[in-house]
Amino acid sequence: MLARPIQSASLLLISLSFSFPAAAAHGVRSSRLEAMQDAPTGALAPQAAAQAPTVPAPDTAHFLVPFALPADFTTPFDINDNGVIVGNLEFTDSSSSFVFQDGAVIQVDPPRAAGFSELVAVSNRGDAVGDYLDADGIDRGFLRTADGTISDLPDPVPGFTFNLPFGINARGAIVGSYTTGPNLGSCVGYLLRNGRYQTIDIPGATCVFPNGINDDGDIVGNWLDTDRFSHGFLIPAGDRDGDRSSDSRIVDITIPGLATVPFHINGRGEIVGDYFIRIGRRLVGHGFVQRGSEVRTLDDPSGVFTVLTGVNDGGVIAGSSSNGGFLAIRKARAEH
Repeated sequence: MLARPIQSASLLLISLSFSFPAAAAHGVRSSRLEAMQDAPTGALAPQAAAQAPTVPAPDTAHFLVPFALPADFTTPFDINDNGVIVGNLEFTDSSSSFVFQDGAVIQVDPPRAAGFSELVAVSNRGDAVGDYLDADGIDRGFLRTADGTISDLPDPVPGFTFNLPFGINARGAIVGSYTTGPNLGSCVGYLLRNGRYQTIDIPGATCVFPNGINDDGDIVGNWLDTDRFSHGFLIPAGDRDGDRSSDSRIVDITIPGLATVPFHINGRGEIVGDYFIRIGRRLVGHGFVQRGSEVRTLDDPSGVFTVLTGVNDGGVIAGSSSNGGFLAIRKARAEH
């Protein structure tokens, strides 16, 4: 079971709740949530009454450190165990990917990019994946290896319009989504390994978004049902090589009553992502951290929204809010 969707992977959660400043406008993730928000039934709307929303208690185990690079808006999407950070730099009329390593910033622009690119995940080996928009308006996935080599991902199917890789592990396995349509009315999740796409399918889903994969091969993500409600899922690896059989167990990790978007899982099984609460006609995103069965809310206290997209094995989290990018660092003595 495996597959993939739309445009840039960065600010996807954020545009759900409200319009970003022009400098932080479009990314795969932002386009994705925008499409959900515009759905006729109301994107990510809370589930029907039968399940009362359960808002997780606050997380007090982290402190936030701003992360900003020379740009109008900086979005760090992921951080690996060596402290390498990847993300997106927004400028007035364009955006670029970046790699931050050993205190230096490397701006990354694939050769065919037409004003937009982003790197959304980095493995512990230093390889990173992202997407870019070409001159024909096709959103293409690309790989940047640790030595700086850039190459397009293979086309998932003929006539695709978006190929969005969202996660990569040290074994080179990539997860993401693609679509052949103009929007996210339907999309396919995938696992890409050794140049071969395997579809990730969840019964009843109109779209499947595998967002993160750890070095063991555990996959987290979200899927949309026919009412466009977003469910969180975990697919445990079948074995240490990340192979999985057709009867792989899909674990529901939806926060009760709340639209849930898990983004990343580290080698210790910690998961970070977002859940959404409707306020009037808007959906507001809140970050969450899940360790075992415990789920906690982790927000920028002065932000309008918070997005958590990456976490390394040391528990350092990459995220952003209406105030900009940040890293959430574990306190010496974690407390709740």
